Amino acid sequence: MSNEATQVLRLYDSEFAAKIKALQKKEQKQFKSNNEFLTALLRLGYESYVNENKSEVIGTDVGQCIKEIKDIVTQTAEYEILRFRTLELYQEVFQRLLSASYRMLLALTGGEKVMPQKIEDGFFDDLPARFNKILASLTSKSVNK
Repeated sequence: MSNEATQVLRLYDSEFAAKIKALQKKEQKQFKSNNEFLTALLRLGYESYVNENKSEVIGTDVGQCIKEIKDIVTQTAEYEILRFRTLELYQEVFQRLLSASYRMLLALTGGEKVMPQKIEDGFFDDLPARFNKILASLTSKSVNK
């Protein structure tokens, strides 16, 4: 360690010095030396002081804080809209997949021959009529609430 890093500290407050000495005795098993203990204590005090004063620095430029909050809210909203649109797309795909599965099952149980080309062409993708009625009914109820 170079001499530039060395600092000397004199405490003229005997009551405070006694409190530090008592704390050092209590915590002596955690630290190899008195220097290590005092350095850790100073670091904690320094970090606490800096963090305490950060709130004052941030609070002085209210306009900048409001702009940062607005930017965060805007970015979050854009992200959530994108997530919602993605969920809508997945829902549409799942609906078509389930509709196709349901309609193929009906066709097979009714004795129809299900051709692979019809499946790939989307012949079975449309929502069955009775489910369209249910969906329309549920949609109108949720809109009217």
